[in-house]
Amino acid sequence: FEQTKDSLGEEVTLDAIYQVLRLMFKSREWESRYGAINISVKALDMTQLAPDSEIFQQFKTFLFEKCQILFIDEEFRVRNNVGDIMKKLIEVDGSKIYDEFKDLLFT
Repeated sequence: FEQTKDSLGEEVTLDAIYQVLRLMFKSREWESRYGAINISVKALDMTQLAPDSEIFQQFKTFLFEKCQILFIDEEFRVRNNVGDIMKKLIEVDGSKIYDEFKDLLFT
């Protein structure tokens, strides 16, 4: 399950979402980074049915790496919203995500 339908009934692949998010996370505008976080959470919800797919694993790794950067983002709304991705990643992969992140969280 690497694709879903958008609100118009069009097929959308996780790979397409992943490519768009890569651009959004690089934006200098906080609204784009904030929106990318919200889309990421929805994408994780949509794709949990295929947790072993290669693209899903790449997507989770990408998000985990982005979270490390976004936790120190200059915009507080972005920093506050990163917790939503972390929560979803922990739901998918368990406490190993927290264990890998606790050094960053408590320094």
